[in-house]
Amino acid sequence: MTISQLLRKISKLKGEVQEQRSRAESATVYNEKETPAFGFEDSHAAAEKAVEELVRLKSALRKANAGTLVTLSGGQPICLAEATCRLQELKSRIAWLKTLTVQAKERRDVETVEYDTLAGQRIKVMNVFLCPFPEGKRAAALKEAQDAFDGLNDLVETANHQTVVSL
Repeated sequence: MTISQLLRKISKLKGEVQEQRSRAESATVYNEKETPAFGFEDSHAAAEKAVEELVRLKSALRKANAGTLVTLSGGQPICLAEATCRLQELKSRIAWLKTLTVQAKERRDVETVEYDTLAGQRIKVMNVFLCPFPEGKRAAALKEAQDAFDGLNDLVETANHQTVVSL
């Protein structure tokens, strides 16, 4: 079984655990006249059995990820475990960059009119808004992070389809 196949199996098992736990939960308290479709004991036992299999598969995945190397574009080898951590951090960085409030330029002057109560008149006030990371820099950083993510993800996907996991 390859890592890709194992990941699909793990995902399916996670869904099974969730489903069995949901069934068990719905049978914890019920009206005796309305017996639940699934009994608590059977559903709970099925969930626990699936959890044991999930732990076994996740452990095998972690061992495979720790022992499988991929080579970065610069020639540096790293294990899949590190590569997946790097992918998670790149994904987080991309999401963060997309949420940053920026402006087009590093400096923006905005003139407003305010009322000066001491002078009893309206006055013009110049507000200067600074942005050390304007739209252009953010766009470049986003492209760099996305390119790094895409390149590393391709390496990981290729390794996942080629690496056989021993169970």
